[in-house]
Amino acid sequence: MPNENLPRELKPVPEPPQLKHLGQEESTPADGLVVVTARPRGDVRGEVRPTITFSRPVKSLETIDAAKEAAQRPAEIEPPIEGEWKWLGSASVELVPKNPVPYSTRFRVRVLKGLKALDGSELKQDYTFEFSTPRLELQDVSPQRGYRWITPKQTFTLLFNQPVKESELANAASFEVEGEPQARRAQVLSRSSVAEERRKAQEQARREAHRFDLAIEERGVISQQTRYQLAAEKPFPLNRSVRLSISRKLRGEQGPLRMDRDEVLDWKVYGPLEITGARMCLPGTDCPRGPLVLFTSNPIDVDSLKGRLTISPPLEVDWDRVRADAPFGRHFLAPTVTLPGPYRPGTQYRIALAPGVTDQFEQKSDRSLQWVVQTDDLRPSLQVGGAHALIEAASGPRLPVEVVNLKSIGVEIWRLAPSEAAKLVGSSALYRQERPLARVADFRAQDTLS
Repeated sequence: MPNENLPRELKPVPEPPQLKHLGQEESTPADGLVVVTARPRGDVRGEVRPTITFSRPVKSLETIDAAKEAAQRPAEIEPPIEGEWKWLGSASVELVPKNPVPYSTRFRVRVLKGLKALDGSELKQDYTFEFSTPRLELQDVSPQRGYRWITPKQTFTLLFNQPVKESELANAASFEVEGEPQARRAQVLSRSSVAEERRKAQEQARREAHRFDLAIEERGVISQQTRYQLAAEKPFPLNRSVRLSISRKLRGEQGPLRMDRDEVLDWKVYGPLEITGARMCLPGTDCPRGPLVLFTSNPIDVDSLKGRLTISPPLEVDWDRVRADAPFGRHFLAPTVTLPGPYRPGTQYRIALAPGVTDQFEQKSDRSLQWVVQTDDLRPSLQVGGAHALIEAASGPRLPVEVVNLKSIGVEIWRLAPSEAAKLVGSSALYRQERPLARVADFRAQDTLS
């Protein structure tokens, strides 16, 4: 590293390298004007501002800073985008759209030959590039894909990245029901703009003096997301699988490009209520003190368990902490009911459940059920306190310990010389499993615990 305190020899900054078109040797006026870069290209997400950079200055800074003039457009766009071409220095220009650029559209930008640079060189041939704004895309759905407890009259909420004509969505969507040869038509019940939803929520928050996160619209980007509610033309039968199919022929209402794939969404209508089992705790956990867990086919009403659940040996269920867990997650585990209480370790319990338990769909169980479950034994443990203890000479070699679920215990005690004590305190031998001292212990005992 150079010494920062020593004087340095300052040299002029070298001239910047000349901007050259890729694959082209150093340009001369005879070579003509060329396009160095042009963007965006291909599929575009986010703000759209077509930008072109030339190999030579095309506009002088005086012209750029002067008042607007009826200047020649540097390029044409098809289909047209209303906006203003603005020069970013003398060799780069960008189009600033006046309005949001339509989605689902492929644009072709053409820089016309004959465009002149300040040194008189010309663009010898047209230069073209293309880009596409986002196609229609399904971004979210409710209920979640794979949910197995939809209702016969279920409505489905679809969130698209842009608006679509309601009539075209209804024609492109259909419901297939397990066991039915003919698909059911879809009906579009409502449509709402996410930007409008946020605007209303923001107004409500301001009226109530609540904090509201800055909307993306205030940062210069208008959300095109649109929410639709769909339903089938008639109710679904119980305990059947349902599939919603949306054809890739569907397109956004702002442009001609269609979705790039078919969308297939699967659910299942809830079936009859069944209480399928009982056990202590969920699998894979130690369970010496419960809780009792019931497994059901549908989410149930906890209050309907009161007076119908009997546990023997008797104990008082902590009903304030009873929890009915709805299915969740990607794989939608079965619904459960967790029943805490003063369960004893290593104890067998008989569980009886009378008919009449109700699920969230107001279906009732129609039979009595019984199970035998058992809590786990407590794990064996031995606690002797910290690594250091003081034993009074008057009490003899006695050390209080706490044991849990042990059948026997073996003890060895050494009477330490000061040098031995100092050595042990200053080392990690006390925390290791092996014997701390090589010599025979001064006190040894092996007892069976009752």
